Amino acid sequence: MTPEEFTPRIRLWRNLALAALAPLTAFFLLWPETDIAFSRLFTDMQGNFAYRDGLWHLMRMAIWNLTVIAALAGLAALVIALLRRDRARTRLWGFVTLSFALGPGLLVNGMLKNHWGRARPQAVEAFGGTAEFTPPVLPADQCLQNCSFVSGEAAGAVTLALTAWLLLVPHLALRGRLTLGLALGAVALWGSLMRVMAGRHFLSDVLFAADLMIILVLSLYLWLDVARAQAGGPDKA
Repeated sequence: MTPEEFTPRIRLWRNLALAALAPLTAFFLLWPETDIAFSRLFTDMQGNFAYRDGLWHLMRMAIWNLTVIAALAGLAALVIALLRRDRARTRLWGFVTLSFALGPGLLVNGMLKNHWGRARPQAVEAFGGTAEFTPPVLPADQCLQNCSFVSGEAAGAVTLALTAWLLLVPHLALRGRLTLGLALGAVALWGSLMRVMAGRHFLSDVLFAADLMIILVLSLYLWLDVARAQAGGPDKA
C-alpha cells in the first residue's frame, strides 16, 4: 500500500474519531446512568466487583507490561535512529515515542486523571463507597488524584494496538491486515474491558480514552508524514 493510498484513509479515520466526540459526549450527558448499569454487570450478589484477582490480574498485567515494553522499545529505537542520523527511522520511532508520551503520558495521566476529579466505580455510593457518581464529561471534586476519567491502561492498550497496526499494515496483504487488525483490536478491547470489570473504570472512561488516543495517534501519524517514511520516499524534514 503506497502513502498516496494509505494517508487519505488515516485522515478519514481521524476525522471520524473527531466527529464521534460530540455524540459520545451527548450520550453520557443525557444518560449518565449507563455507566452504573454497565458496571453492575460485573458485580457479585453483594455488589462487589468480582474480576480483579488471580487470572484476571495476570491478564491485565500482561497487557500493561506489553504496553510499557512497547513504549520503552520505541524510545530506544528512536535514540538509535538519532545516533545513526537515520531520518526515516527517526520519524517512525519518533511517532511511536510521541504517541505514548503525549497520549497515555501527558494527556491522560498528566492532565485528565489528576485534575478531572471523577471517582472510580468502586468508590461511588452505588457500589458501597462514599463518593458521588458524576458524569464523565463534567469536572468534579470526588477524587484528588489518579482518578477515573479517563482510563490510563485503556489509553495505553489502544495506543499500543494502533501504533503497531500503523507501522505494520502497509507492508501486509489484505489477509494479513485483517488478521493483524483482529489481534490488535482484541488486545485494545480486552485491555480496556478488564478495567471496567475490575471496578476501576466506567464504560465512558474507556470509550473516551480510546477515542482521544485514536485522534492523537492518527494526527501524529499524519503530521510526521510517517507513511512516506515507511515507503522510503523523500524526507520533507
